[in-house]
Amino acid sequence: MARPLLALLLLPVASLHALLLPGEVVGIDLGTTTSAIAVVRDGLPSIVRDAEGKPSLASCVALDEAGTLTSYAADGVALRSSKRVIGLSHAAARARLAGARGRPLLLSPPPPRRPLLLAEQLAEGADGELLLRAAEGGPSCSAVAVAQHLISSLLDRAEAECGVRASRAVIGVPTHFSEPQKEATLAAARAAGLDKVKLLPEPVAAALAYGAVSAVEDELVCVFDLGGGTLDVSVLQVGGGTVEVLATDGDAWLGGDDLDGAIAKYVAQREQLPPLASLGPSVWNDLVATCRKLKEKLTVSKLAELPWPPEVERMLFDGADDDDDDDDDEDDESWEDAEEGRPGARGELVEPISAAEVELLLQAGFVLDGPGFQTVRKATRAARGSESPQPAVAREAEASATFVSACLLSRQELHAACAAELERMKQPLLRAAAACAVRLGGEGKPARRARGAPVARPSSGGRRLERVLLVGAASKTPAVVEMVEQLAGVRPDGTSVPPELAVALGAAVQAGMLEGSVAQLEVFNVLEAALIRGVVRGGATQRQRKRGREPS
Repeated sequence: MARPLLALLLLPVASLHALLLPGEVVGIDLGTTTSAIAVVRDGLPSIVRDAEGKPSLASCVALDEAGTLTSYAADGVALRSSKRVIGLSHAAARARLAGARGRPLLLSPPPPRRPLLLAEQLAEGADGELLLRAAEGGPSCSAVAVAQHLISSLLDRAEAECGVRASRAVIGVPTHFSEPQKEATLAAARAAGLDKVKLLPEPVAAALAYGAVSAVEDELVCVFDLGGGTLDVSVLQVGGGTVEVLATDGDAWLGGDDLDGAIAKYVAQREQLPPLASLGPSVWNDLVATCRKLKEKLTVSKLAELPWPPEVERMLFDGADDDDDDDDDEDDESWEDAEEGRPGARGELVEPISAAEVELLLQAGFVLDGPGFQTVRKATRAARGSESPQPAVAREAEASATFVSACLLSRQELHAACAAELERMKQPLLRAAAACAVRLGGEGKPARRARGAPVARPSSGGRRLERVLLVGAASKTPAVVEMVEQLAGVRPDGTSVPPELAVALGAAVQAGMLEGSVAQLEVFNVLEAALIRGVVRGGATQRQRKRGREPS
């Protein structure tokens, strides 16, 4: 019998609603960029949305002059230009949650290009507690207080929806959280009014949300969790109601924010915008926010279009920088030269080409190239063996260069802009697979095992990954999906469950286990699983020997 002591029956989630009121226990994803809360309704986990129908909450709070925390519901990227906003993307992703009397527990030294906070402010309180300050000389608060306020806001949302205030919760946490970090998370939850809290590793929560744990046969599953500020990769063996964490790896300074920044830099270079120092933080943040939305639109379309931010549009179209054209000293500070063939002059603003019209051009075999000016030329159709008629808009656009007043971005450009970040994302997956002797079915080659890495499990040695689960909103980026598929040799699953909500949904399933309505899920690390297997196999060997001595 496979795993006789490990295998536990995971009762159907449908039995939850008969014993618990919706909202009595909740699952929470306290993310670095956004947070979410879920409950069990009619036997299924369900995300609780706000009054506007939004499923998540920006992981940010606003500070008034007295240092009082208030909710800040604005977009998590656009708000970074505000000097009185502090969020977990600044506190938790950069320093995570502070523990051990507030000492900053950095996962790794921050690179020079990325500040710890919006205004690069970390302060120490009178009792040694780490304080977060959005602006020099401004109000401050602790990282735990930020998390407490976010949890309280989520609980308010669930109470308004379900009519009952939750007192018990399951909160997803990264697998690499230290004990002080876990204690800080628990402290924030208790301060928010929760009586009973269970911390659940985020990859395990994702496996629950995707239904992988209920499989009868064991499966090797990779959870690729790309959040706003961090990347976490875990290899799990799941099935029969158990989860065994075989290996974990990640990059504490790589996430969706880096993709947004890379795209913004690409667009700035393409459009020959002034250097970053001249743009200023407010204009740059607006450009990054636009590029993030373009990235999200490219998950369902091959080409995305959005209006330029007002200040960027002014720079592009009003010739605000023409006075500086003769300043040769700016060459050292300017963006990298754009690709060869970019038109050097800016033209007169005319009627822009819409995204729908561009789609017609692409379907007809035309290609768009060049920044600012979008010139349309015929693609070579000999290889395609067809000579489809040109739509009217194509003939007009081909006759002369047309100035486009909207920011356009294609999937191909996204790939090019994020090439360096995508290459970095491969490394944690390679290391995690090597640590547990799991083969990657794609182009990935086994990496050398680092000194002190866990010994490979004999039962999974040489086996290939069978499933890849995507977690985090940034994991839906087409370039990321293609990279993971090429490396792992498995098409990632990012459609059956919304990746950005997977942790909250999985935590809601586990939340029912707090009341015993579902058989307790067992989570083992490598050493625990090896010890249990040794006991099981030893007992089985002794029984076989006894039977061997019995007369036939």
